[in-house]
Amino acid sequence: MRIKYKKTDRIVTQNIFKFLKTVIITLVALYGLLVILLKIPVVQEQLTIVVQRQLTTILDTPVGIEHINIGYPDRIILDNVSIKDLQGEQLLQVARLSARFEWIPLLRDGRISIHTAQIFGLQANINRQYPKAPLNLQFIIDRLSTPKDTTSENKLDLRINSLLVRRSKVNYDVVSEKKTPERFNPNHLAFSNINANISLKALNKDSVNLHIKRFDFKEHSGFTLKGLEAHMTGNKRGIHLQDFKLNLPQSHLSLNELKMDFQNDSIPFRNFIMNGGLAKGSHLTPSDIASFIPALSDFNSKLNLSIP
Repeated sequence: MRIKYKKTDRIVTQNIFKFLKTVIITLVALYGLLVILLKIPVVQEQLTIVVQRQLTTILDTPVGIEHINIGYPDRIILDNVSIKDLQGEQLLQVARLSARFEWIPLLRDGRISIHTAQIFGLQANINRQYPKAPLNLQFIIDRLSTPKDTTSENKLDLRINSLLVRRSKVNYDVVSEKKTPERFNPNHLAFSNINANISLKALNKDSVNLHIKRFDFKEHSGFTLKGLEAHMTGNKRGIHLQDFKLNLPQSHLSLNELKMDFQNDSIPFRNFIMNGGLAKGSHLTPSDIASFIPALSDFNSKLNLSIP
């Protein structure tokens, strides 16, 4: 049976399609106009000034940003970012900071999902005046912390598909403590040439899924981490570590699998299972850890650590 449409029905249908077409064209035009506007230097300068002022107000300390570039629909790039501590000293400086967000998880359920984050040329200077004194960045932590609310559930739910860190430095000092040149000192740390490629698949109140694809640095005591790889998953029941590989200048440690069971045990590190032990080819050259134990500085012989 053929359905016949009245002339008025066809007109209504045509008008609906025309209206939808107009709405779509208008939205695309507005989007294109916004993209063009944000590429104009004057608009970018004003945007940078506004963001600087807002961050300075939020953190209650001078924040500097040389340039902001918005790459629609989901990318933001900040150049030459600097933050001072409450004493006016340089706390943080980043040559370039960029991120690509995923808007749907944020709008749908409040989950923060970052597709890629890149940090280039980070310089962080962290210190405290004496061992139990607050860090010079404690004021930022306090500013960004939300007030405790016992009636609401902790909604921490973070995902970073890819975090890239290149050519970065991090210094930590306890000002009152004595320095020990050429010896590792937890009160005076200076990490340089930090490079990392990390994937944080999940971080919430119940679980973590972390994949370290690359992590290397040099410490001013002489200790050098040539490379670290690992895949760790964990929850309230325990931790599972796989594909652990650690490389020093003349040493290599590889772990097949390690499981740590937290269930029915008030001391979680007492019960753990190491399947397969250290993998074949694992070895240590003692001089690689001479910054921790100076007496090992002349021990250059390779020690086999493989456990069958």
